[in-house]
Amino acid sequence: MANWAICIGINQYDDLQPLKFAVRDAERMKNWLIDKAGFPGSQVYYFADNAPPISDAGDPFEAKPTFATVIRFLDRRFKKSFLKPGDNLWFFFSGHGSRYQDRDYLMFADSSADSLLIEKTAISTNFIVERLRRSGADNVMLFIDACREGNKSGRGLELKKVSLLLLVVRMSFPMRLMSWSMVLLPMLCWSLWIFKGKIIVPRWKD
Repeated sequence: MANWAICIGINQYDDLQPLKFAVRDAERMKNWLIDKAGFPGSQVYYFADNAPPISDAGDPFEAKPTFATVIRFLDRRFKKSFLKPGDNLWFFFSGHGSRYQDRDYLMFADSSADSLLIEKTAISTNFIVERLRRSGADNVMLFIDACREGNKSGRGLELKKVSLLLLVVRMSFPMRLMSWSMVLLPMLCWSLWIFKGKIIVPRWKD
């Protein structure tokens, strides 16, 4: 069984209020996966301002947490299946989120706060799940720590607090029959949960 992961942390935004601890949380998650959970460092992708370049998705490129960079990575790295049944793929995002036309979006460093541009500058969670399904992994775990406090223009987004969404997707089912569960936790519980080593890879019985 192989374990792969993607960790994204964004503090500084062009069109949204800056965050203080998103990069720290993503870096801690990355380090926990490598140092405690035993993930090979080469199998944990890290996107942040200080992240090393991505070198196995076509030509090497900077791992900046921008819309252009992440959409390029999702397109190139997940064109073909590279994992096997029984493998796990983890996705951790810490930053701003938004909801537009009944869809949830992750906001990247260069995403626009203008609702008319969200579809062009942010990435929907549906699209992310669809791309991650292409990996071939049986299970995908999405940890989404999305802050929706507002943008620099003063227009508020939907949620007024920081929350964590854990979405576990069984990839062996068709998209319309995905088995999933969601747990909403406050930030404090998240920190204790992670750093006391209580992350558990789920197992299913057929």
